Amino acid sequence: MLTFEKGYNFVMLLCIYNIFALSVAKPSPNSGRLVMCDLRRESNLGNLMQCNVNKGHFLDYRDIRNWSEKAHDKKYSVRINCAGGIIYLPWPFKAKNIISLEVYRCKVLGFLSEMTVKQHIADELKTVILSDITVEIPFREMILLRDRINQVPKSTDCGQLTMEKLILKDIHYDLKMTPEERDGVQQASFAGNAGHNSVKQQDPCIYKSLKYIDESGSRKSGQYHLKLIPEHSKFPALEVYNMSGNEMGHVPNAFRHLHSGKFPALRHIDFSNNFLRTFEFDLPTDPKTCRLEIVDLRNNHINAIPSAITQRLKNIGNILVDVRHNPLKCGCRLAPFRQYLESQYHKVTDVQKRQRVAEITCINGSILHRKLNKVSILKATFDKKCQR
Repeated sequence: MLTFEKGYNFVMLLCIYNIFALSVAKPSPNSGRLVMCDLRRESNLGNLMQCNVNKGHFLDYRDIRNWSEKAHDKKYSVRINCAGGIIYLPWPFKAKNIISLEVYRCKVLGFLSEMTVKQHIADELKTVILSDITVEIPFREMILLRDRINQVPKSTDCGQLTMEKLILKDIHYDLKMTPEERDGVQQASFAGNAGHNSVKQQDPCIYKSLKYIDESGSRKSGQYHLKLIPEHSKFPALEVYNMSGNEMGHVPNAFRHLHSGKFPALRHIDFSNNFLRTFEFDLPTDPKTCRLEIVDLRNNHINAIPSAITQRLKNIGNILVDVRHNPLKCGCRLAPFRQYLESQYHKVTDVQKRQRVAEITCINGSILHRKLNKVSILKATFDKKCQR
């Protein structure tokens, strides 16, 4: 369910779904309000509505939704490219006969305007891609939604349960406040009261077909942040989850328990290019049911892997923890992990995995004596001294 907190954790646990509607009685949107959209066929997408929204122009998603409602027995993909233009895209943007939505480089208005509206359109979306998007949210709308949080229906909270691929890449949120509202927040501490709302727990959102999620690159661009996947969701078919480049100092609780029934088919989880300092995942315990292959932690601030984690890795035997470009310190604390990587290198036959292991380095030397050298963890011999 939706929850509110200050800072990066202002989390609106929703999920992404729907899109645009098209009218087919006369399959030509080039009239009225859809003059910037054209229909064509593409081999990989079938019937495609392509909309180009240039600077100074405005596209209302609700017009596309009304258009698609008349598309009898035809399915459409919608692709919107903005070059300085603005679109009105209310959550959850469900639309009849739309199976794919792609939105690139747009400024989005009206995002929260339909949050408490019960959805009567059946789920159809299989692909959702929002990339390089700025979502403008009026502070007044956010407060109103907070006060009506228990009026958000499950059909809106979960969104399109038919999704197979979800990409929310480089999403930024711009909270608009008047000077009076900003002063009121500072004096009354909005966030301090937000957590006291009673939130009704809903049944889990179960995405039976969703195999790929990319929520990378949504760096903190303001005081508040939206997260678009409900915490109470389950992903029985999910194989890849990408949360790289989000300026995270810690792994959110929803991702820590990789042994739970939340991600039973997960093969690859990516938290690279963040600010993590420790390994925070609770790994699977049963090698017979574990599907996890790679935990990508490249380009973080990790200097050691706890021995308990290494022992769990040894028990499972097939998980690669990719810690390239981290400040790992050569020393006895790292010895068990070095030995595990060595066994992985000799055991795996996949060339790319072997290369990943070979490129992991640790720092050898002393800051005091200003002698610091990066050495391949496979070629390091510090662990032999630890055995004495």
